[in-house]
Amino acid sequence: MMKKNVFLSVALLVLMAVGAFAQTDDMAWKAVENSPFGTSAVYDIVFASNTFVAVGAAGKIAYSTNGQTFVAVANSQFGTSAIRAVAFGGNRFVAVGDAGKAAYSADGGRTWTAVANTGFGTSNILGVAWGGNRFVAVGQAGKIATSTNGQTWTMVPAASQPTRGNLVAVAFGNNRFVIAEGEYECKMWYSADGAAWTAVRDTGFSYDGGDNIVNITWANNMFFAVGANGSKGASAWSHLAYSRDGVTWTPPTENSGLIAMTVNDVAFAAGRYVAVQDYGIYYSTDNVTWRYINADYNVIGGGFRGVAYGANRFVVAGPRGALAYLDWTAR
Repeated sequence: MMKKNVFLSVALLVLMAVGAFAQTDDMAWKAVENSPFGTSAVYDIVFASNTFVAVGAAGKIAYSTNGQTFVAVANSQFGTSAIRAVAFGGNRFVAVGDAGKAAYSADGGRTWTAVANTGFGTSNILGVAWGGNRFVAVGQAGKIATSTNGQTWTMVPAASQPTRGNLVAVAFGNNRFVIAEGEYECKMWYSADGAAWTAVRDTGFSYDGGDNIVNITWANNMFFAVGANGSKGASAWSHLAYSRDGVTWTPPTENSGLIAMTVNDVAFAAGRYVAVQDYGIYYSTDNVTWRYINADYNVIGGGFRGVAYGANRFVVAGPRGALAYLDWTAR
């Protein structure tokens, strides 16, 4: 808790520092009007099967075929429990969230069926990914479960779980899953099957320095572990490490341009990376130098938690029901 308070105490300083970095006006982000999330936070968004699916607080799910207009799902099967993550695989979407709840959709996110038993009990499920013909879900108390169809889940035995800490994220790429323990532990593990896990020796984050991993994603044939860097001060507040294989990780270069609190997600398409974080949106063409996007926060808001690309546009999702999009093709 102390580290979080320290981060917040310098937020104003960080925002002032943003102005010192190069900005760009070549990205005209537009807010999604009449967001079906109302004022509820949107925690994750994916694009698959020609559809965006966004999930968030208060058990809300919405879908869109174009990223501009979203339709609320009538019954997500989560009640008022927060939905933390969503993934697509095996021709269906799977959403996971608080109180051990999960649901799946086989019709493009329009209707959802509750999972009878995830194996998580009342523990929150914080991440889910598809790869190697299976879903892997992770959550509180180090719990991990696998499923080939999103409907029937098998809990990884406690003896095979690599930690008792909270697992905040999971991603799949290069024939393996990678998971991360958050809350400033900065630990990661990799697995080919979701059941047997091997520790990553150097994640590119530092526990002693107060770093924090909040998410892992796969973009442009690389894993990205993103979060906050507590050891460098405001000049390098955000943190992003990348890896081709999930085993060897490279931290960002000094003065990469990524500042202003925690990086939450990364996407890549049409020659451009887009990273979202607590106080802005950044882009890069080479994953080396990042530039702050001079977005109009009166229009699109801030504090974005997720980003996805589809239908020739990036879509970002964040607090207070915020959804925004940017038309983008190779240029």
